[in-house]
Amino acid sequence: MKNTFILSILFFLFSCNNNELEFEKEYVIQIESYYKIENNELLFADTNTDIFVYYGIYTSDIAGYIIDKNGILTIGDKNIYPNKHHKISNTGKCEFISEQPNDKITLLIISNNYKDKISQFSYPNTKSDIKIEVVVNP
Repeated sequence: MKNTFILSILFFLFSCNNNELEFEKEYVIQIESYYKIENNELLFADTNTDIFVYYGIYTSDIAGYIIDKNGILTIGDKNIYPNKHHKISNTGKCEFISEQPNDKITLLIISNNYKDKISQFSYPNTKSDIKIEVVVNP
């Protein structure tokens, strides 16, 4: 009796349509960030560049907002806080898993070497891997 109960629970847990198990896929966001210096075409890793992740908004939703060093967007008395904060490594790269693949997403990338340079990217969702390369010019 006990074995039948355990087998029933296992069957229930592992049963699904078409006899295939469905796993939630993890979608990867890869960002590379480099900078150039004047009169030079070489690319240098923009180490410690800030990447601020905002789920549920597009860049058009934040037009006119001011961003502070912590990624907090402000207009008047309204604040939008980033959902995540990442940094570019000394190789010029950063990789992370999207935590909300069904939601729209905005990425703000602020150069560490040229603080006034902000790159903006928005996607309707992250149900596919995303690869971004940013090259900042002086």
